[in-house]
Amino acid sequence: MEAAIHIYIASFSGPLPPDRFLHLLGSLSPKEQGKISRFKRWQDAHASLYGKLLLQRAMSDLRIPPMELQYTKYDKPFFDAPFDFNISHSGNCVACAVSDTVRVGVDVELVKDMNLDDFSSFFTQMEMEAIAGSPAPAAEFFKVWTRKEAVIKADGGGLNLDLRQIYALADIVPLNGINWHLQAVAAPLGYVLHVCSDRVAQVLVNNVVIE
Repeated sequence: MEAAIHIYIASFSGPLPPDRFLHLLGSLSPKEQGKISRFKRWQDAHASLYGKLLLQRAMSDLRIPPMELQYTKYDKPFFDAPFDFNISHSGNCVACAVSDTVRVGVDVELVKDMNLDDFSSFFTQMEMEAIAGSPAPAAEFFKVWTRKEAVIKADGGGLNLDLRQIYALADIVPLNGINWHLQAVAAPLGYVLHVCSDRVAQVLVNNVVIE
């Protein structure tokens, strides 16, 4: 079977009507409803809700039966089943990657101006030079950052990893005995999105409207 990663992407420009938000929230388990209800900012609550709804959509499309989320000691959600998924959000964009053939990690980021000196300890010298020498340093920063994050999330080891171990200018990154494969994915305007897998896989993108 050919390895494939299904990526679902959704965006929101403002809060849903309260009754619609509660209706969609009600489709989740009580535990997930509680986690989302504790967010103080509506943007965080909507991003979390959209991520879970995209996961539901992906599981339905792949004919994966509903099941309860579990969490690793690094707070990475997972299912006790032979498939993997990962969710990321930034700004008003949410992405969910699901695969029943490979391990996956995904990261999306809104491109904005950054003080690169604040992040020098996370990058190798070659990465810093590539970012500083780019005609669009902010976009290059988030390109490299999302690649590192996608690898970390696929690995599942959490941010206790030294990010300088992950040389994100390469398309294949060795980490913890696995050669991780990185791919860029078309994202909404102003965002950068990368996906990572433990072997080469075809990426299938689904843009979803939630309303």
